Amino acid sequence: MKNVTGLFGATRPPRVSWLRLLFLMLFWTCLKAQQLKNSRWPLYSGKPLLLAWNAPTEDCRPRHNITFQLDQFQIVASPNEGFTKQNLTIFYQDRLGLYPYFEPDGTPVNGGLPQVASLTQHLERMPEGLKKYIKDTTVKGLAVIDWEEWRPLWIRNWGTKDIYRNGSRRLVAEKNPTWPQDQVAKVAQQEFELSARKFMLETLRSAKSLRPHQLWGFYLFPDCYNHNYKNKSYTGHCPDVELKRNNELQWLWTESTALYPSIYMANVLKDQPAGRQFVRNRVKEGMRLASVGNGSARPVFIYTRPTYQNNAPASNGNPTELPLLTETDLVSTIGESVALGVAGVILWGDSNYASSHMMNFFRNRLVVLGLVLLATVLLYLLLPSMRQGSMEPSLEVQQRMGLIAASPPPPPPPNSVNITVRTGQLPGDPPLFFREALPVDSAGRQIVPRLQLVLLHGQAFTSKTWEELGTLSLLASNGYQALALDLPGFGNSPDSESVKSDQSRVDLLKRFLESLGVRAPVLLSPSMSGHYALPFLQKHSAQLHGFVPIAPVGTRGITPQQYRDIQTPTLVIYGELDTNLGAQSHKNLIQLSHHTVVKLAGARHACYMDKPREFHRALLDFLSKLE
Repeated sequence: MKNVTGLFGATRPPRVSWLRLLFLMLFWTCLKAQQLKNSRWPLYSGKPLLLAWNAPTEDCRPRHNITFQLDQFQIVASPNEGFTKQNLTIFYQDRLGLYPYFEPDGTPVNGGLPQVASLTQHLERMPEGLKKYIKDTTVKGLAVIDWEEWRPLWIRNWGTKDIYRNGSRRLVAEKNPTWPQDQVAKVAQQEFELSARKFMLETLRSAKSLRPHQLWGFYLFPDCYNHNYKNKSYTGHCPDVELKRNNELQWLWTESTALYPSIYMANVLKDQPAGRQFVRNRVKEGMRLASVGNGSARPVFIYTRPTYQNNAPASNGNPTELPLLTETDLVSTIGESVALGVAGVILWGDSNYASSHMMNFFRNRLVVLGLVLLATVLLYLLLPSMRQGSMEPSLEVQQRMGLIAASPPPPPPPNSVNITVRTGQLPGDPPLFFREALPVDSAGRQIVPRLQLVLLHGQAFTSKTWEELGTLSLLASNGYQALALDLPGFGNSPDSESVKSDQSRVDLLKRFLESLGVRAPVLLSPSMSGHYALPFLQKHSAQLHGFVPIAPVGTRGITPQQYRDIQTPTLVIYGELDTNLGAQSHKNLIQLSHHTVVKLAGARHACYMDKPREFHRALLDFLSKLE
């Protein structure tokens, strides 16, 4: 076995820290990122980037007395047959229904061709596999269908997959022996593509119906076929013809609830600029197709490996060698993907990972992998605008990175009025938890509110933030009724699959207002809550007395004319140091017809936490002018 320290030295570029390279690459990608739709919420609240380990290393301890530290992964799952009830489930060709394909020797399984197989029998068998591998119908997770034997587009079944085209032509020719070859080929293609499409579509629909809380998609879809990296002029770009072919698969992208492309890197790309170009364009194609159709973009989870793909047989008789990615290529794969805005990274491996001759070396190498993952996540959180949804990091991470104070600043000095913040829960799907502070006079008697305010919250916060910050009490003591809502999946409001589209979020806010008798409120919306507030503003701006956006996401989804058509008085607030989402949203929001801007000096993204007194002063001044 080679010396680990020597190997590290051999793979590190001279005089270049791989951490510095990672930061520069992420920052450059952030600047060059294309405009895409906002994606759906993360699979798990507070974890905007999901890291998954999907290799059969469970045998390493009993067989070789070696334990892996995999604490940096939110999901640890094995692709092996005997493992069920995992948060990441791969359905190979024999695990879900009756998938039709040919064995390498040409033996047909389940009819071989999709147009010969029984779709009805396939769908009837599907619940059996689902009950085995995903027993709980309510659990969240990633569900990946790994069907690689044939592709749904006729033209892409080349090489060993040509058996499906030959079989389809033979099937048509047997039924129509007098037809010319060109007519046979044309009908064969039509029958194959129609049946393949129906087989994949109905599989997705049935799977989503039976396990609705899983994110369903097909492994290796999409692909952009940019493997011509041996060419000297290689740019990594997906061929135009392949982009057009991917457009023909819109039915697949819109039916999937997640996309699972692969960025496995070949040995020939080791430490080469072409490696990052290869990865970048594959991920960009996945992100592009994730945005097709209506509603939010589907999350993209990329499959990668900590080893190179083209493994040569070992010269010493051991099983296949596992050449591990260098630090540079860990950055080119994981770092590049995160910078482009993927929802998660899945590291996959096969049974060779548990072979004895690789265990110690591989375990030590995972230390480097863990450092790259940690650095990637931290830099990702420091550059929030490079995500599709520009979501906030968790409260804990923001505190550690110095993005906000370690604890909420104390509320303003209380006056002589004792304000009670009460809580309640609105029934429905989902039930909504809220906090409320009612206005009282100097004697503590409840009075008619001057205005009603509804306060939403960011990704790392809840309604409790506004109570601890003193905002609710301050508003009530100044004669305003303040209602702070826990959005679905945060605080005391459970998550719900029924709130995943713009219209459903608009309906949720409307239900909340109508149920509590709130009329013409002022809506306050920081960061992530822009997913709710901005669609509501577009549809029901006449129902709002005022709008207070605080660096919200989603401002790019509104056209200049739509901004001008909104007549709601608006107070745009953002932090001087929030040069990403704050500056971006400010640039868009000033297109509103009636707006005022307050930039809080020295404040970062959660500017109301950094400068609570200045924030409260600006808010009260705005409210007084609305009256």
